[in-house]
Amino acid sequence: MTPRFTPGTVGLPEVSSIERLDTSRRVLAGMNFLPDRRGVSEVLGAILVFALVIAVLVIVQVAGVPAANQQIEFEHNTRVQADFQEFDQNVDRAAALGAESSSAVETGVRYPPRLFLINPGPAAGTLATSNPSSISFGNVSALNAETDGYFQTAGALNFESTTLSYRPSYNEYDSAPSTTYEHGILYNSDENGGTAVFDNGNLISGNRISLTTLNGSLSESSTKAVTLDAVPISGPAQTVSITNTASGSPITLTLGTTLSQADWSKLLADEMAPVGNVQSVVVDETADTVTITLKEGVTYDLRLSKVGVGTGHTEEGPAYLTKVGASSPAIQPGGTDITVELRDRFNNPVAGETVSFEITTGNATFVGTTPATTDDDGRTTITVNPIDNTSIDIRAWYDPDGDNNLDTSEDTDPFVVEYNALPVSDNAIPPTGDLKDINPTANIRFVDADAKSKTEIEATFRNDDSTEWTITQMRMSFVLNPDKNSDPTEVDVVRKDSGATVASNLKLGDQLTPVSNGGFGKVGSGDEEVTLEFTFDDDLYSAGNSFEGMLIVTFEAKSAAGEVTYLTYFVAQ
Repeated sequence: MTPRFTPGTVGLPEVSSIERLDTSRRVLAGMNFLPDRRGVSEVLGAILVFALVIAVLVIVQVAGVPAANQQIEFEHNTRVQADFQEFDQNVDRAAALGAESSSAVETGVRYPPRLFLINPGPAAGTLATSNPSSISFGNVSALNAETDGYFQTAGALNFESTTLSYRPSYNEYDSAPSTTYEHGILYNSDENGGTAVFDNGNLISGNRISLTTLNGSLSESSTKAVTLDAVPISGPAQTVSITNTASGSPITLTLGTTLSQADWSKLLADEMAPVGNVQSVVVDETADTVTITLKEGVTYDLRLSKVGVGTGHTEEGPAYLTKVGASSPAIQPGGTDITVELRDRFNNPVAGETVSFEITTGNATFVGTTPATTDDDGRTTITVNPIDNTSIDIRAWYDPDGDNNLDTSEDTDPFVVEYNALPVSDNAIPPTGDLKDINPTANIRFVDADAKSKTEIEATFRNDDSTEWTITQMRMSFVLNPDKNSDPTEVDVVRKDSGATVASNLKLGDQLTPVSNGGFGKVGSGDEEVTLEFTFDDDLYSAGNSFEGMLIVTFEAKSAAGEVTYLTYFVAQ
């Protein structure tokens, strides 16, 4: 076809509509309108990875986080048990030393942060005391007269004690046990009633009975640690010797408990007769009590104390007054100390209270102040100085109003002690009626003393007379014992030169007692100087850990010619 040129159009051929349509068809035929699949794999991969991450996080949240938290709770529960053991040690320390101690119980648990995961809130456990339960002793007789007099009064040996328990409230550790302190015993218990003791305590050990009552109220539910103060209310615990009251009436101890018969049988297995002193252990699960029956005819060491926890402690006041040392000491020229101790119902000292003394019979004076205030050991001492050899009666009593008069309200047996017919040393009055010299220089004289241990001292005496003398009787008493925690009652006397026994088990404060092997050669014989070894049945020493007590020893000496004299010496290093 020959192109046509339209007039007025320069250089452009005229195209028909048919030609334009044909051209458009050709252009469209060369274009591809099907979907393009390039990049599809990268998008789907990202979506799948994201979904996988979410799925893993869900699995970890649902299964992993609870498992990890359960392990954290388990470890926390183990630490709580260790906290209870520390509390138990603090209670023992408060009872034994009278010193307050503090510890913390980690009652709550917190979980560590976890990125992209959700933790439950902190778990709060509950630390609480129980209602007090009763404690009672039966058929108990004390060897000390004043203590036994108090023990025989109604209700004297009835007490109360509470327990301390921790109950967890975990999110995951559903079978976690509760932990309990009961009479010094630590155990775990589960919701099904099962128990597992992890500290047996020391309630009964051989012939020792040790009981600390817990007093006070506490209830804390917290996610933080709770501080526990073990506060001594009655202590330090003192030992009182006891036995059963009569044949066929053994000592019994009844305690409140939530432990089972099997638990108690296992706890006291090593103390059961015939090897041990426990005759039987019977649990009354209806009354929630255990009764322990002890072997008869045994002397037991009883140690009671009271420790406070939480708030609402009840203080202990005076319960009875008792003598310290010899119950009937011989009164020596120059003065003899009389010491009494004020105790609470746990047999422990009461400080800061008033005690008065009076001489009711005899000729003597006091050196010291009456009324007097009890010291930290619950004791007060007054010196009795005889005027002649008339026997002396002395009364001491708890005098709360401090008026030095025995009022009707104060005249009760537990608070009044009597020293009746105290003998005055025979050599206090010679035949002329005048007081004899102490540490005489004629006849047998005291040379010196040498302490060998806390219980032993050597004293050397010399006969300066031209006549042989023999010690035929001897008496020993004390005027000073710096150690208030010991009470010697007997002394053995032996000659150092030959080892011969002069006196065995000589009672302190007793009357003149016959002795043997007490001979002194006359001056110049070579046998005129004799060293006697005095060995006591308990310590006599002060803070320096040496023998620093002062003794008074009296000899009845007889010469070869039959002359008798009485010689009294102060012996001290």
